[in-house]
Amino acid sequence: MSSANFRDILDGYVKGAVGAEQARGLLDARRQDQGEDQGRAPEAAADAAERPDRSRMLDIAVVGMAGQFPGASDVRAFWRNLTEGRVGYGELPDHYIAPEDPAGYRWGGALTERDHFDAEFFGIRAHEADLMSHNQRLLLQESWHALEDAAIDPTSLAGSRTGLFIGAEPTGYPHESFTGASDALVASRLSYFLDLRGAALVVNTACSSSLAAVHLACQSLRSGESSLALAGGVNAGLDARGLDLLVESGAMSPSGECRTFDADANGTVYSEAVAVLVLKRLSEAVADGDHVHGIIRATGMNQDGASNGITAPNGAAQEELVLDVYRRFGIPAERVGYVEAHGTGTALGDPVEANALVRAFRRLTGERGFAALGSAKAHIGHTGAPAGVVGMIKVLLSMRYGRLVGMPTLRDLNPLIDLADSAFVADAAADPWQHSDGLPLMAAVNSFGHSGTNAHVVVEQYVPAPAPVAGQGRREDTSPQVVPLSARTPERLRAYAKNLAEYLADATTSASAVAGPSAARAVEPARVCAVVADVLGVDAEEIVRTSPSTPTGCGPSSSAASARHWTPGSAATSTAMPCTRAARRPNWRGWSTRAGTPPRTTAPWARRPHWRCGAHLAARTRGTGRASGAHRTGPERTRHRPARAGRGHRVARQLLAGRGRRAVRRRAAVRRRRAA
Repeated sequence: MSSANFRDILDGYVKGAVGAEQARGLLDARRQDQGEDQGRAPEAAADAAERPDRSRMLDIAVVGMAGQFPGASDVRAFWRNLTEGRVGYGELPDHYIAPEDPAGYRWGGALTERDHFDAEFFGIRAHEADLMSHNQRLLLQESWHALEDAAIDPTSLAGSRTGLFIGAEPTGYPHESFTGASDALVASRLSYFLDLRGAALVVNTACSSSLAAVHLACQSLRSGESSLALAGGVNAGLDARGLDLLVESGAMSPSGECRTFDADANGTVYSEAVAVLVLKRLSEAVADGDHVHGIIRATGMNQDGASNGITAPNGAAQEELVLDVYRRFGIPAERVGYVEAHGTGTALGDPVEANALVRAFRRLTGERGFAALGSAKAHIGHTGAPAGVVGMIKVLLSMRYGRLVGMPTLRDLNPLIDLADSAFVADAAADPWQHSDGLPLMAAVNSFGHSGTNAHVVVEQYVPAPAPVAGQGRREDTSPQVVPLSARTPERLRAYAKNLAEYLADATTSASAVAGPSAARAVEPARVCAVVADVLGVDAEEIVRTSPSTPTGCGPSSSAASARHWTPGSAATSTAMPCTRAARRPNWRGWSTRAGTPPRTTAPWARRPHWRCGAHLAARTRGTGRASGAHRTGPERTRHRPARAGRGHRVARQLLAGRGRRAVRRRAAVRRRRAA
């Protein structure tokens, strides 16, 4: 029995939480567990024979997902990088580095779209968007994309009990707005924009924040408090000051490599990311015809308590969490074929986590060598708060494509990690992934924070019910389908069509096998117009068949000619159809359900820069002779409070030097009085 366990029982007895007899029983149970640990094989066999009730498993479906990652602007690009073994981190762009310290720490994973935001789409003034933190802006956009991926019209959720559970940490973003500075509004921004009435929480347990958010979202769905939930995390506040603090903590790799589980691992590399999942009760997702990426079968969370240090991991607590999750939800441990570990690449954290998993699985099953152990951090570095959901997205993609991607930075296993005679093998190289008995794939995701909060989630592959046999029910529609697209400008419409074409080009071979070449046939223009009229909610007669080409260069006739080249799983040409009057809101869900599994591609955002952060501000205002708050974001200059030339550079320089905002404002007030 560990001293921590003994202390917990003693504290409970002293405080009166447990009686004397109950305390004796707990002590006896702990002693029995310790005796069982000494005979692992008999104990594992006994546990394997005692199968808990599987009916206690969760039935939470993941119906949508979206995100941005280092080196990848969306989920599709993220998977492509994983399969090609690309590393998304490296030397940071110059504007991430403090101007006065060019020799500072330079490694990390940056988001290429971090400073871009489509403020007009969300009805936000350009100046207000400047003052919003990166976390608020990115979470808004990727939450919208996740709902699009789920084939849900976001505006249809108004008034619904849709909850947001978002993991995020403070960014220290310098601005002049209370709402822009408030980390509490990271989740609430979308609730305000869409009029959502479910809970909106920002969870901060450090690196385990997003997986803790998933745990809370599942509890909310299971209790009926939420009808739909968005769970995720965001970390987009990487800057020179934050990197300096991390370097001082000793957690950063001096070589700029994140070598998870490797013998030469010397620290982690910090990165930015944003990742969002859309969660729904499985029964409702199936009834609504949603595409299900995977099923969450179990979640759990606990705390390290007393350990070697307030930020040091506690292997015993991690082991207890894994045991509790599998026993409480009746998960057979041998079903798990892959564990997405926290795996930060630190000398302390990796061995503690890996060995805790080894001990826990030895107590859960007698089988050996059936599960791979890997981590996305080997590809993109440590993304902080969103790390857990980033790992979940990697797992869901691996299940979809039946492939494990390996870890590009793993060469020799850390000698402090003992995988011999255990349930695990290192996920060193890419390999096909399938269950030996043909069962649905199952995986687990581990996430631990320096706050001491640990989280564990078990995910299972979704296998839909078999389609009805021909002649005994409704036959699947394999005829050509038209995909209507809409956007605010011709440029964005073309970009949307390009996204769709790339998505269909990357479609799996199984999807393209649904219909053969013989299924392709000419489609009459009248049918194209009828489909578009149905989507727009107007009469077919109101679609102008003889109108000139649309901004995409396609009219109804050319669209019909192009549509015959598209069968499910192959490339398509899409167009916006002209209409003689303003239509009602398109019925996307009704259309996508009739057409089968919807293409999960998302509309591109307008790429307008919004800069207000530290080195960015200094870089943009240096030598320009204009105020930081009066930059152009479009053809017209944003109008707001005027500022003296050069003030932005001076404020940024003082903030980077560590001076407080109040001190900076007092100095500015003194200068204004002297000038007057």
